[in-house]
Amino acid sequence: MSTNKEQSFIAENGITLGIIALALFVVLGVGLPRWVGDSESHSGVKITLPATLSGGLKSADEKSSYDLDAIKKQGATEEQLDQFIKQNAIGAKTEDRNVSDALGFSMASRTYITKDMKKSVLIRAFAGDGSAYYGGGEVSKVRDNICYSSSDQQTGQTQATCSHASNDLTVQATAMSKKEAAKYADEIFEKLA
Repeated sequence: MSTNKEQSFIAENGITLGIIALALFVVLGVGLPRWVGDSESHSGVKITLPATLSGGLKSADEKSSYDLDAIKKQGATEEQLDQFIKQNAIGAKTEDRNVSDALGFSMASRTYITKDMKKSVLIRAFAGDGSAYYGGGEVSKVRDNICYSSSDQQTGQTQATCSHASNDLTVQATAMSKKEAAKYADEIFEKLA
């Protein structure tokens, strides 16, 4: 038979002990897989995206990808282009590092453009399962990809993001259409898998 003193301790500290037990389960459930590691996982591998994509798309972080005459006709200078490229590269590296640090797996992102800058594709690849990622908008399946489309509130343009995911690798491509985004998600996934 328990005494009033024991019942009082449990009543006063039961919630605290429950929270501690729950926290322990969460730490083991989330942390243990990361500590043990998975030898077949991409999580320890640094992801490197290619410099070009099919369809004449080249990395937007390289000056050779731009038509300098077209830039000048639009009223921009070569110095402004250099600054734009530098800021884009810094932004991508910062996002990759922050995501990698926060989630514990490698990530790489890169924007690709055509020389006339009429077409662009943003690629994000990370060593983790992002198949449940949902960015809002209309959702559909295109081949092996989960896609959603949304409108940019500033420009009114519609864009689509498609994710091609396995248990340990996810590639997301953002383009003007779901068909195009799915094409580039598949292309990069095949190169990295």
